[in-house]
Amino acid sequence: MHFLIVTSVDHCYANILLGVLLRRGVFARHRVTVLEQHGLIPGKTKLDGLLRYLRISGFPYVSGQIVKQYLFQTVRLLRSIQGRQSSVYYPYWHLSGPQVVRMRCPHLASAEVIALMGKLKPDCILSLYSKEVIPERMFSFPRLGCVNLHPAPLPFYRGISPTFWILARGEQTAGVTLHRVDRGLDTGPIISQKLFPAKGYTDEHALYLAATRYGATLVEDFITSLSRGKHKRMKLRPNPKAGSYYRLPTRGAVNEFFRRGCRFFRWRDFFRL
Repeated sequence: MHFLIVTSVDHCYANILLGVLLRRGVFARHRVTVLEQHGLIPGKTKLDGLLRYLRISGFPYVSGQIVKQYLFQTVRLLRSIQGRQSSVYYPYWHLSGPQVVRMRCPHLASAEVIALMGKLKPDCILSLYSKEVIPERMFSFPRLGCVNLHPAPLPFYRGISPTFWILARGEQTAGVTLHRVDRGLDTGPIISQKLFPAKGYTDEHALYLAATRYGATLVEDFITSLSRGKHKRMKLRPNPKAGSYYRLPTRGAVNEFFRRGCRFFRWRDFFRL
């Protein structure tokens, strides 16, 4: 089968997720094309996206995310030079195993990408930490549909930055959900889900990392089912309309996040893995 993975360029957790899947040999018998989107906010320039984040989320949030991003890229380069394939930050495309074709695009709904879909003819589209919702125009291309991995316990915490919001709201339960993609945002039928305690997590990076590791198992089980021809017998769970939806972190939410003693990351987390 041919899997098209849509994700975000230089996304720390997408790199970790794809690395886990490749190390486990999940795609060993399949073709894999990874389509990476660049930019902070789909359809906007980096400057426009940065200014919007600053206006809504404030400098402490934006500066924290920028430091984390450059820290990830630095450690990724270091692990690549060292050849430490066991590190979660090692570039996924340098791992031994099935050949992965990487491509980049600015916008999933562009005519260029839609034309590319017709040429690639993927059997399944996997959205793994994509910044952009899969447009309806892409629904008809994969015969096995479009699937999204969301690092939250749907139907709660739909939308943007769920791991941040879970900590900012002081939730007791976190989770990760694999679901079919429909016309809504994180509203498609649920394929599988893993819930786990949020208690004890005080930094967003650790929580996101835990959701990613659990999510890798959900994706692996899903691909195994497809490989064995069991997709028609998959039992999907409803994704109730009742739930919650969140947008970009607000300044008030960031203050609450810090008031609860939370942080975006710990420096040591990037050097011990």
